[in-house]
Amino acid sequence: MFFRKKDKTIGRNTGHTAPAFLRTLDGRPIKYLSRRERATAKERIIGKNGMINVTDDELIILCEGGATPFRSFFNGLTAWELMNLSGVTLEKPDEPDYVYIAYYTYHRK
Repeated sequence: MFFRKKDKTIGRNTGHTAPAFLRTLDGRPIKYLSRRERATAKERIIGKNGMINVTDDELIILCEGGATPFRSFFNGLTAWELMNLSGVTLEKPDEPDYVYIAYYTYHRK
């Protein structure tokens, strides 16, 4: 009753696929978007100065120059925030060899 075990699937860095979590990312400005290869761990910046847009069932990252380097439906998309909360990691189901990382723009308050 008082000493139940915690549900270990709930947390920031466990890989969320819930649309509620993905909708919290809507409107977030990003500094840059990088794509990392799983096999070689090489990271390449594919977009700068953009924002995360969330529609009904799709997550889109738009970057400067009108480029759309990332677009994925919620179905199968896995996302979690970095430990220091400075960005979000995204994994697309149709590209298992790559991991996308969007770093948030930091605004001092």
